[in-house]
Amino acid sequence: MKRIVAAMVLCGALGAAGYAQEVTSPVLRHIHYFVVLPGNHAPTIRVDTRPFYTYGEGVTIEIDDRAGNVLFEGMAPLGQSLERTVATGGSDALLVVADPGYNGIVFSADAPWCVYVGGMWGLGTNRAVPPMSLWVPPDCMRFTVRAHAPSPGESGRVMVSDPSGTEVAVLDGELDEPEEIEVEVPAEQRGAIWTLSWGAPQTAGGSLDDLNTFVSGELTPVLWPTAEWAEEFGQMLWERHRAAVEDEE
Repeated sequence: MKRIVAAMVLCGALGAAGYAQEVTSPVLRHIHYFVVLPGNHAPTIRVDTRPFYTYGEGVTIEIDDRAGNVLFEGMAPLGQSLERTVATGGSDALLVVADPGYNGIVFSADAPWCVYVGGMWGLGTNRAVPPMSLWVPPDCMRFTVRAHAPSPGESGRVMVSDPSGTEVAVLDGELDEPEEIEVEVPAEQRGAIWTLSWGAPQTAGGSLDDLNTFVSGELTPVLWPTAEWAEEFGQMLWERHRAAVEDEE
């Protein structure tokens, strides 16, 4: 999995300096992969831990450059934070692997970043999730969104909005078994930013809690915390992702 993610996204020429802003991830459980685009500066990456129930493991962190060289390995004990300024050695993209097990993390960086939403866990969120942006390539006719809330008594609602802000697809309910919906992309809305948002279910009891959300299709399966970052860097990542997939074949 790690090799696939790295091949998808760690190959770009960027100029991302000056993007520092207070943007954080939702609370995420399970292993997650983040791509940080540092431009010409050494980015500062921060992971805040969130303990859950009786799980005692700390959070392991690994940061790799685009060639797969390990730049940093460390652990953040539960209830604490790990902050690291990373000398990139000229690499214009970094892969951050954060593994909290069944505990949680909140991720942030002072450079543009996105999070991989494929694999085993997708975007494994806990409770509130801010809207996140998806760049849909010009040749993507449709994509799939899947949601799963496997723990008893948990549920949720995932909404997909087109570039105009119109809600076009919804997954809603207990989601005890994975459910998915295929989203058709009209020609005039390709090469643009779509939005995923989350909320409490309307067709089941309970509130939004632990939920795994996945995106797949002819696109790069990453979500961005800002539409501006998705707009600026989405096409570049798609071009690198497509080239990497073709090389794999």
